Amino acid sequence: MIDIAILNGGKSKRMGKDKAFLELYDGCSILNFILEKIEKIPHNRHFFAGKKVDGAYIPAYFDEIPDSGSLGGIYTAIKNSFSDYVFCLPVDMPFFSTLLMQYMIDLSKYGYDVIIPAYDGFYEPLFAIYSKRLEKKLYTFLNSRRSKKIIDFIAECENIKAIEKTQLEMFGNLEHMFINMNTKKDYEKVCSLLRAAKR
Repeated sequence: MIDIAILNGGKSKRMGKDKAFLELYDGCSILNFILEKIEKIPHNRHFFAGKKVDGAYIPAYFDEIPDSGSLGGIYTAIKNSFSDYVFCLPVDMPFFSTLLMQYMIDLSKYGYDVIIPAYDGFYEPLFAIYSKRLEKKLYTFLNSRRSKKIIDFIAECENIKAIEKTQLEMFGNLEHMFINMNTKKDYEKVCSLLRAAKR
């Protein structure tokens, strides 16, 4: 089994409000939308990594290493996981594929340190599985202050399983699957795509 960490440590400055409570349709917030999807995935527990969300009755852990960005959120997720692996996903990525999630989780039995989508020359590090074994390594990396970039840390990991573009395309539309909402324009695009899908 695996834990699932919802990364929500961002300050949402460009959005102007907590992204977890943005309404997608018919009163359904993005948080509820994501929770409904992950309930379809067998897992031990799910929790917030970054900060508590008022009104959301699931465990929440604050980032322990200040000013460490998204990589600090991944550390929080790994440290507070009760399982050998934790699946990290951001609170503002509604179109992720649960089938892809399950495929990646199934790969964890092979003992990888990181299982991560990779396409067009880029990793998708906020939608990835990390081994509990990385806790000390990541703590040391963050406290060295060499870099806050997730890609720099992953470059120092040895046992990485990259899910390549041809595999990813079997699970959905790559143009939509990893959309996250950093701005109001992103939010409007997501709502538009959802309205089109419901027609």
